[in-house]
Amino acid sequence: MKIIQYRSRNIGKTSSEDYCSQNMDLSIKNPWISINPNYKTINTDKAKDNADLMSKAYQDIIKIRKENPVLIYGKLKMINIENKNIFAYTRTLADKKMLVLLNISEEKIIFNVPDEINMKDSIKLLCNLEIEENDNSKITLNPYEARIYELNN
Repeated sequence: MKIIQYRSRNIGKTSSEDYCSQNMDLSIKNPWISINPNYKTINTDKAKDNADLMSKAYQDIIKIRKENPVLIYGKLKMINIENKNIFAYTRTLADKKMLVLLNISEEKIIFNVPDEINMKDSIKLLCNLEIEENDNSKITLNPYEARIYELNN
């Protein structure tokens, strides 16, 4: 029976604690699958307040995507394709244009903004790192940095 318990799929059903209360406020009785003993320190309530968590970054990305249909339906134009360490593109829909920059390397890289992209008065919607703003023609991207800008045409 111990081997069956160890290999059963219920090991993958351990709950993700939503609240820092015993039994996650779901029951006054003990649940049939035990709750992780660290539920008071690791739970979704605490995660919502911690801006450093990866889940917070994904929530921000999803929110920006939902609020900006240009990121979904806009015409895609790849830029800077000669540099394999920078994934850069624009998305354009009607009068809205976005610039997405991703440094996919362990190195700091300077991205030279092409002349056809107007960074003047652009709005930074997302950056996964604390940064200092650059000038409009060169953007220094830290290792594994991602940015999304709303451009003014």
